[in-house]
Amino acid sequence: MMQRFKTPIIASAAILVLTLIAGLAAITVIYNSDGTNGQKAERAGMVGSGIATAGCVAIAHFWLYAAAKIGQEKRRKSK
Repeated sequence: MMQRFKTPIIASAAILVLTLIAGLAAITVIYNSDGTNGQKAERAGMVGSGIATAGCVAIAHFWLYAAAKIGQEKRRKSK
């Protein structure tokens, strides 16, 4: 059963690294842009929420697929 979780764990780690890099890049661009600190804070919050949502959606596919496979195995064993 743990074999099924190998891919989602690796994918989660990779996506976490990518979201951190994207977040740092976005914050750097926002920090160097023109505008008031309030506008920068608002933009940073929206970008952070968007990146976090995209990361969760990307990770969810791997975990849901692994959970479905485990459910199939359990149903086959119970018959």
